[in-house]
Amino acid sequence: MQNVLPIQQRPYNAYGEYMVDLRSGVMAAGLAGDSEIYQFRWSAATACLVTEVRLWVASGGTSFAGSWASFRLFAARAWTVDGTGGATSTITTNSHKLRTGMPTTAIGTARIATTSVIGAGTKTLDAQALSSAGCDTTASLSLQLPAVYLIGGAPARSPVILAQNEGLSLVATVPATGTWVFGVSVRYEEAQEFRQP
Repeated sequence: MQNVLPIQQRPYNAYGEYMVDLRSGVMAAGLAGDSEIYQFRWSAATACLVTEVRLWVASGGTSFAGSWASFRLFAARAWTVDGTGGATSTITTNSHKLRTGMPTTAIGTARIATTSVIGAGTKTLDAQALSSAGCDTTASLSLQLPAVYLIGGAPARSPVILAQNEGLSLVATVPATGTWVFGVSVRYEEAQEFRQP
């Protein structure tokens, strides 16, 4: 059986390694189920190797009814038009770089909701989520989800590998009565192609 080098032990590649963190504003109450709140789109002809995705969530000042909240991460295919609304990351100069000498990132867009859902753009989400996280809520503002890994956090055989016009989309289902804030960080590598060693 072939030995596969864990992600943490692979050498840096010439295309660069990057990380981007975005935080929402206070999300309005009444969010519809499975609404898109974060998008990461890869539009370059090279490959994007996503090694980590982390999520945190906290209450935003208005009480929730006792219920639950869930967050699901999907792969997106045939992504030809960016989503709309929210806020996007800065892509120029040294943004995202883990080392100054690395090339400017080739990412298409990292987009996060600010106060409401973001527009889908033109893409197709897989029928099955890659991963999910959830938590209880109560009437005492207790929507609390400390930072959790949706991708990564342990040695893996392979990162999530995005080809051109593919990406990741995070959707949320939360109780209708409360407000909340959240943040998403993504660590990724860029490569001409990806082959397991």
